[in-house]
Amino acid sequence: MRRSDGIEVIDAFNQKADSCWDEYISTGFPQLDTAMGGGLSVGLTILGALSALGKTTLMEQIATNISSRGRDVLFITLEMRKKQIAAKAISRQSYLQGGKDIAFTSGELQKENIIKHLNHNRNLLYQKSCNAVKFQWTNFSLISNQDKLWTVSEIEKYVQKEWIAQGYLPPVIFIDYLQLTPYEDTRETNDMKIIGNISSNLKALSSKFKTPVMVISSINRASYNEPLSMSCFKGSGNIEFNADVLLGIQLAGVGQGHFDMEKEKHKEIRNVEIKVLKVKEGESGATIPMDYYAKFNYFKECDVKEEGKRGEKMRTADRPAPAKKRNSENPVPQNAKKIEQKDTQKERALKKIQEEREMRNAVKRELEEGLKKNPIPEPPEWVKRTLLPV
Repeated sequence: MRRSDGIEVIDAFNQKADSCWDEYISTGFPQLDTAMGGGLSVGLTILGALSALGKTTLMEQIATNISSRGRDVLFITLEMRKKQIAAKAISRQSYLQGGKDIAFTSGELQKENIIKHLNHNRNLLYQKSCNAVKFQWTNFSLISNQDKLWTVSEIEKYVQKEWIAQGYLPPVIFIDYLQLTPYEDTRETNDMKIIGNISSNLKALSSKFKTPVMVISSINRASYNEPLSMSCFKGSGNIEFNADVLLGIQLAGVGQGHFDMEKEKHKEIRNVEIKVLKVKEGESGATIPMDYYAKFNYFKECDVKEEGKRGEKMRTADRPAPAKKRNSENPVPQNAKKIEQKDTQKERALKKIQEEREMRNAVKRELEEGLKKNPIPEPPEWVKRTLLPV
């Protein structure tokens, strides 16, 4: 490691730290961020949906949004092949850049020798879409069970080796999906206990690396024609307990008398809702209307102007009662102490971050001085250690 390399690493670390030390990481969907209290945060987020509603697509789109803004992402696919996940991202880009008439489906993109059969316009669109995804995936690491058996402990070792040990901030971790995650203790045969232990271990993983973990979960078949609730998830008791945020995708209108599940599932543009079933800081019970372009693997939040077509922009199943007026004799709210404590903790965290930044900049200045005197010698071994996040 040369001195100039050390300077570049410190600059990159400081740049990433600006966006990565935030309490919340945006999903790229503003309304969803608001309902979740700001976006993804440290803890376990679980996303569930029945088949054909795009749960893998939504998670991949969120992961791509985060990666394109400079934060490292680790996407672990335990069901689909890596080629299938990449095809989703390219298909979406082809739709956004070329429109539905010439865009590619993910199935089409997986065919061999696809370029040989394209006309000039579609060939250009294919190249543009691939280049766009290549740029978006600069910070996107994609691994699958084809590489190895990804138990939670193996994921932990991989993050430690590829990020922490090399001085990088940990990635946001995405796993597709919970029920396919291998469990280390082969003696355990109770599915509910296995799901509970895996979800608990994933939550611990998030806590250890101080990074969000998002995982997909299956839905009970008995719940297909009902509005989503916590009990719809397979292993619901353990999932409800371990999840910090619990999200579900459902078709708009599910549970109503006129609702036709099969008809709605096979529409080209499916009217869906992201339902926030559990959240710490956001709006539990909120639903975010979205259009799901299944053919081109694209989710889009409904525009405010479309309220007349799709209902309220963000509907709440059980809105909280209006807050009571504050008594003039007792002007301080009861939760003021908690808010004050939280602000104090945040101040301490920001102070610590600033101290770390000053330390890294001091190392950078020392390296720059060394370059002026002699650009060839290697820096001392302790330099790399200073780049490790706390």
